[in-house]
Amino acid sequence: MPVTPEMGRELARQGWRWSSHTNPGSERNVLRPSDGDRAVLGAMEQVMERHVSISRIFNSRGDSILFTPNGDGLQGWKP
Repeated sequence: MPVTPEMGRELARQGWRWSSHTNPGSERNVLRPSDGDRAVLGAMEQVMERHVSISRIFNSRGDSILFTPNGDGLQGWKP
């Protein structure tokens, strides 16, 4: 289900938090956050570890990565 940054802000106002989502496929490249993923996470203004918004993407095999609004949190990749 597509979620826009505006929808993310409204969901956050209602108390929702975005902890993770899945992308279909088993390759590692499906774990890269999209511009939209980062925009929604930033719009929801989640403050977690080290005062940075963090979420997780899972692929179909259960592999996952953490990411922030600014890129992949632990892998060092940035848009």
